Amino acid sequence: MLSVAEARSRIIARLQPVAAETLDLAAAAGRILAQPVFAPHALPPFANSAMDGYAVCAADVAAASAAAPVTLRVIEDIGAGQIPKSTLSAGTVARITTGALLPAGADAVIPVEWTGTDLPQSAQFCPPSIRVAQPLEPGRFIRAAGSDVPQASLALPAGARLSAAAVGLLAALGIGRVAVASRVRVAVLSTGNELVPLGAPLTAGKIHNSNSYTLAALIQEAGGTAIDLGIVPDSVAAVELRLADAVQQGAQLIVSSAGVSMGNLDVVRQTLEKTQRVEFWQVNMRPGKPVLFGAHNGVPFLGLPGNPVSAIIAFELFARPALLHMSGCAQWERPAVMARVAADMQSDGRETYVRARVELDEHSGELSARASGGQDSHMLGAMASANALLIIPAGVKSVRAGELLKAWLLPS
Repeated sequence: MLSVAEARSRIIARLQPVAAETLDLAAAAGRILAQPVFAPHALPPFANSAMDGYAVCAADVAAASAAAPVTLRVIEDIGAGQIPKSTLSAGTVARITTGALLPAGADAVIPVEWTGTDLPQSAQFCPPSIRVAQPLEPGRFIRAAGSDVPQASLALPAGARLSAAAVGLLAALGIGRVAVASRVRVAVLSTGNELVPLGAPLTAGKIHNSNSYTLAALIQEAGGTAIDLGIVPDSVAAVELRLADAVQQGAQLIVSSAGVSMGNLDVVRQTLEKTQRVEFWQVNMRPGKPVLFGAHNGVPFLGLPGNPVSAIIAFELFARPALLHMSGCAQWERPAVMARVAADMQSDGRETYVRARVELDEHSGELSARASGGQDSHMLGAMASANALLIIPAGVKSVRAGELLKAWLLPS
């Protein structure tokens, strides 16, 4: 039986990157950069003030103290976006706002709260002189040109997800259009004679189809586009028909839930085995052992378990990395921390993913983790309450309270 890492590697090795498309920056948030972006100019593009205050030559206030304040003459009032008209000479300063271009001769900025005058300061009134009672070194409270991003340097690498901050960075660099990976089109089908659509009454032996909605949400969160193939009865013919629909609709990856284990109604596995395109169908993990990987008409196929929690965790371990890899993003693993378990935990020796709550213990200053509820693979309530997956390594059957485990942090 394959390990989780081996199964994931074999899946990723069979996948091809999707094509790129060019979008306006306003439409590119959350997408994956297809090409590196180099800074067309420096950020900041010019030296500017980091404070509201007074541009000064630091040497003029080197001897300033509370006992012997230095009086400096104000020769100009410079606002953001204005070009200074004056050059500072000994004993002079220019009032300046945050972000404004420094005048020639200035090498520091005195914050306005460090200054005193005989007249009240206001936006409308610039005092003729100020008193400074403490020194400051050259460069203080100045944003040097290129101190954030030097000109021609790598601003964002290919494969970076365009977060809000990344979008802001590109806008600050004047970049209005970017090449991003196209959204991976993922066909989703849920099999099972017991499934009924939302809104339909539940009769004896029937359950609502939740996996299609869960998987579509996970696909969207990973940056893909879900193609809903609906509920599929436990019939090889029905599965074949829906798979043909997936290919016709341009699916680049097919994800199913249920039908991949050893039962007589596990028709998804039976369907793919007819074409001899099953690469593996079991992984040494808990929950989610029955995971199938193969292909249908050249489209990669990932069959997940039918139990809802197993489907979610198998998606996290295999489908999410697959989607991100196809989009050119190498970083698929969730943010991880080490957490100290609050109670004993058991496993059967498979690599186990415990639905957990990870929180800061204010007394110890460490992260503490405890199960978020029952760990059976049908318990969506515990999964919905979890903010992390605790990973018990393969071969470990018992974890004692107080031991450290790696935890993947889940989005809230």
